[in-house]
Amino acid sequence: MILSPLVQWLLVAGASAIPHAENKRAATSDVTIYAYGSTIAGRPILADSSGNAYVSNAEVQPANLSSITWSISPKGTADWTVTLNSTNSTTTTSGVFYIIPSDDSYEPVGFVINGTTPSGTVTSGFLTYGSVVQYKADSVLTSEFWAEEIEGTDQYLIKWNADGSHKDGAIPVTLQTTGPS
Repeated sequence: MILSPLVQWLLVAGASAIPHAENKRAATSDVTIYAYGSTIAGRPILADSSGNAYVSNAEVQPANLSSITWSISPKGTADWTVTLNSTNSTTTTSGVFYIIPSDDSYEPVGFVINGTTPSGTVTSGFLTYGSVVQYKADSVLTSEFWAEEIEGTDQYLIKWNADGSHKDGAIPVTLQTTGPS
């Protein structure tokens, strides 16, 4: 069947009007990211003044930790930025999310807030698969976030456990953009 030039043009014009998947997953701001694990039931990620990521099971947010507002690129095309909102200050601090994914690393996850990053830091490659935070390197998705309990507190330091091996005093957690219901 041979189509007339007018019909061909209409088909092309119609196809170009279809929304592309990229448009559905543009950068998103004002996001809260939650941790889920065996003893952590959907608690928001927080930060200390040094830029380390934490989660707390305390009913009231600890004074030493700040709440975080995220701007994320669900497709992993841009750095994930954060704004730290301190409960004991009117100032806000901005930063960039990072992990240290080198072989066998078990290092804190955090936010570059003063321009200085630990050795091996990666600030790009983060995306969401559904609502789950993933890191993509060499076309492989991984999520090796762990929460290490800070003894004597209801706080956990979030770490990246590159090889996924068991760590005493820590539990694997899933970071998600969906809060508890």
